[in-house]
Amino acid sequence: MVGFYAVIAASFPTEARGGGTGFVSGVGRGGAALGPVIAGFMFQAGLGLSGVALAMALGSLIAAAAIIGSPTATAPKA
Repeated sequence: MVGFYAVIAASFPTEARGGGTGFVSGVGRGGAALGPVIAGFMFQAGLGLSGVALAMALGSLIAAAAIIGSPTATAPKA
């Protein structure tokens, strides 16, 4: 987790690294706050544990697919 913000920052152009990293961090915190609330609504709607777990895992699977499908960044040559 320590190097995670460095990886995020490297995925943005130099001019947008601060804003991009802040945006990604904010979206993650928003998801962390809304996840339990959404799970509670899903349980109340009658979904079982496996259905809720699958729905919560879809976000991670989509993110993994986006990372795998994205072009790789190369370090500038000195």
